[in-house]
Amino acid sequence: MSEFEREWNANKADAGAYDDDVLGELLRCGARAIQAAAGLKVDGLAGPATIEVIEGILNKTTAAPGKHDAKKPQFTQPIPRRAAVEAFYGSFRYKDHPDTPGAIIIEREWVRQNIVGLTLHTGKKVWVHRLVAHELGELFEKACKVSGYTPKSVASWVPRHMRWDSKRNLSRHSWGIAFDIDPSLNGVGMKDTPLHRHPEWAQVFRDAGWTCGMDWKNYPDPMHFERVAR
Repeated sequence: MSEFEREWNANKADAGAYDDDVLGELLRCGARAIQAAAGLKVDGLAGPATIEVIEGILNKTTAAPGKHDAKKPQFTQPIPRRAAVEAFYGSFRYKDHPDTPGAIIIEREWVRQNIVGLTLHTGKKVWVHRLVAHELGELFEKACKVSGYTPKSVASWVPRHMRWDSKRNLSRHSWGIAFDIDPSLNGVGMKDTPLHRHPEWAQVFRDAGWTCGMDWKNYPDPMHFERVAR
């Protein structure tokens, strides 16, 4: 494991992205071994897909449905334009992975101050920016109820460039203000997805000012939602 991989995974651990059992399995086997055995991209970076595999190995079940644990902000949070993302959600120093294009490590202090755990009403836990956590929890629950579609996979905070391409700008996922749902079912360019069959799901987020990748003309990405105005 390279120094970059150790630091990347430690940064996620600092944010609470791994519970004790998952962290133990990750330390025992190593991210690369787990990824290779599962047929994932072997990069040593324990992201959402790797965590999901570990939870499957441990035969972990999600908690019973309940209220999300995010704290409601004391004031209404406006949704910024793309040019204001850094000013609104905070700026951070970062460094690029020397071998895995697109991956970055964000300074730990910014992570500690801004990334929080959010338990959705389904029991699924995701890591998001503190300013969007409460809103995301409420909208997610509402979207599932009004549409009849409840995503099984939800991933938000992943420090990286857009499309894992180091030549592109940083992804909104780096700030924890974007999330993807059921990537294998709602993939880029797909037209007959659960989101297309349950249009009410995305509409809940649109009505609240979020952007849905399904609406992008040049790069339709149904799984992607971000709290940024375009």
